[in-house]
Amino acid sequence: MGNIEYRIGTLAELATVVSFKIRMFQEVGADALLADDASSTIGQEYERLFQKGDLQHFVAFEEEEIVACAVGLIKRDTPFCFFRTPFYGFVADVYTVPESRRLGHARQLTHEVLSWLERKGVRTVRLQPSAQAKSLYKELGFQESGEMVLHFD
Repeated sequence: MGNIEYRIGTLAELATVVSFKIRMFQEVGADALLADDASSTIGQEYERLFQKGDLQHFVAFEEEEIVACAVGLIKRDTPFCFFRTPFYGFVADVYTVPESRRLGHARQLTHEVLSWLERKGVRTVRLQPSAQAKSLYKELGFQESGEMVLHFD
């Protein structure tokens, strides 16, 4: 393992983040949920949110290659847009390439995202963890929210 550099991501690096998101869906067997043009659609939306200041990604570099990422989003959807703080933070796309896993990248990058969200005035942060990541997020202070979901066939 070489030197690891954690830093804020650039607009040009969003393409890597999007490719990691697609890989994440593939690895958990959920890629069938994605639209056929998911890569371009996600890329366009992420760029729009990045330019607006509602998205920031953080990356881990090893030997000049991105090996992990995490994304922070500011979301303003209903009913939260009616609250005193009309937005919340969302942690997304926490991904590490397989050969660099279990080295603390997800933890470090999630800390970076949480710090960014706090600086943006976020009071509540949400995420949708994988089964493997639940313990990490509990260690970071996240609590089960009791949200329920119904999927129609």
